[in-house]
Amino acid sequence: MARRGAGGDAWKLAGSITVTDLAKAVGLAERHVSRQLRLVHLAPGVLKRLVYKREVPAVTLLKLTDVAALPWHEQPERVFD
Repeated sequence: MARRGAGGDAWKLAGSITVTDLAKAVGLAERHVSRQLRLVHLAPGVLKRLVYKREVPAVTLLKLTDVAALPWHEQPERVFD
């Protein structure tokens, strides 16, 4: 979730940080940061298809964050079918 121009300073924060702290550090809305953080739970296979193969998902980005909460074996059919 690196953001151009942030200079990496957000990742230098010591101890545990909150979504609010992270959002302020990178200059984004807390809601946006919270939603984007959910994407870390996408299955490795889904990420590979999205990033490396550049396959187009059958769902919106908002729905993709919901899919991230599902078990990994259920995600591909929800994202690409």
